[in-house]
Amino acid sequence: LDVLFYTRSLNPINTVDVCIVTALYDPEAITFMKYINWQWGQQTPLGSRLFGYKGCFIDKDGHERSVILCAVSEKGMVHTAITTTKLIQLFSPKLIIMSGICAGVKGQNNYGDIVVAQSAWNYNEGKIEKIDGTICFHPSPLHSNIRKVLGDNLQAFINNCKQSINQINNEFNDESVVNRSLKVSKGLIATGSAVLNDGQTILETYQRNRRLKGIDMEVSAFYVSCETADYNNLEFFAVKSISDFGDGEKNDDYQEYASFTSAKFIEKYISENHDFD
Repeated sequence: LDVLFYTRSLNPINTVDVCIVTALYDPEAITFMKYINWQWGQQTPLGSRLFGYKGCFIDKDGHERSVILCAVSEKGMVHTAITTTKLIQLFSPKLIIMSGICAGVKGQNNYGDIVVAQSAWNYNEGKIEKIDGTICFHPSPLHSNIRKVLGDNLQAFINNCKQSINQINNEFNDESVVNRSLKVSKGLIATGSAVLNDGQTILETYQRNRRLKGIDMEVSAFYVSCETADYNNLEFFAVKSISDFGDGEKNDDYQEYASFTSAKFIEKYISENHDFD
């Protein structure tokens, strides 16, 4: 029995234009709904063991678009893949986006800087062996990428909003954490299975690929789930903003602000630039 046909038969009219996925309910999903006024309803069941929020917005052509926001029940790659796959199968979105926070590369990013993930991979994939008494890790990453046309469109939008992106800071309610020199970049995000607090893992991953912009625990799984969807016209991308640098100074002080800058970039792109038809 075809799984996609079965799930659609259960919800034959439940299609939406956009799905937003976050890894955390607090602060990522809460912040998205707080600052993005898309007429959010109350939390509602979306499917078996899946809950979220329904809303709507007006696109750049003046058309009303439907949207669902769903936070993954637990952080990490497994739960992200399951939630993303369920949303795709149940609602057949035209566009699905992951919003949230990540760790950055110290000296390359600042708090709140926005990263659009052109590509993502699981940096834990590879082989571990002992050579002459020394434990060695040999990475063998498999990259997942957004579509080239969408990537080019996002890059053009990034270029156009570099000077204006700092205007979003006027909407945030805590001046003490605001970055008045926000940067937006498109690059690589590496995904792993653990929260980083050592400072070394990010440095070593960056040394293997100098296009690295951030590290998180979800984007690679989100991209693989989108790539393997059962229909070909799905567009997807992830926007993560820097909340820490995965070192001993890691704390939660910038998580809400980073969630905010990620959400505002997504809102600006969708409402000002994205073509749905």
